[in-house]
Amino acid sequence: KNGYFMGSRSYIPLEGINKVEIKLLTQTKIGDFESSAGGEVNFNDVNVELGAGYVTADGAKYTGKVNVFATYLDPLAEDISLTMPGSLRAASEEGETFLKTFGMIGLELKDNSGNMLQLSEDNIAELSMPIPSAMSASAPESIPLWFFDDEKGYWIEEGSAEKIDGKYVGSVK
Repeated sequence: KNGYFMGSRSYIPLEGINKVEIKLLTQTKIGDFESSAGGEVNFNDVNVELGAGYVTADGAKYTGKVNVFATYLDPLAEDISLTMPGSLRAASEEGETFLKTFGMIGLELKDNSGNMLQLSEDNIAELSMPIPSAMSASAPESIPLWFFDDEKGYWIEEGSAEKIDGKYVGSVK
């Protein structure tokens, strides 16, 4: 739906009636910058530094303004299972697993016409996200980072983050 992040749910249907509930998250523009310069955005104690270099959905080089839409998904929120993409089912080099979350962000990059953009292959995003104080004692020193693959319906491992001053800090492509 326009004005919302794409919502999806992964599930294995059971015999009989299957109910799927999804709560869509409002897309909030938190900043913009020129694609050739990159930029930095901050929201809910989350910081994302985006380098220069972007491509369109078909892989063509993009030049122009990059509009950043983002939201923070609190892992302690009662409705986290309704708002997060898919489920916590994931694929890693070791096989299929289920994740525990210390927090998530939804982030979309768009041109001025609302078309989706991606980081180019040589571009990296640096992320810094707070660890909820109630989870700090159980938070490991290092965690893998994941992105949700809408087509496959599960999370895929990409990169890692280190625990630094009560936040997880890491890089993704």
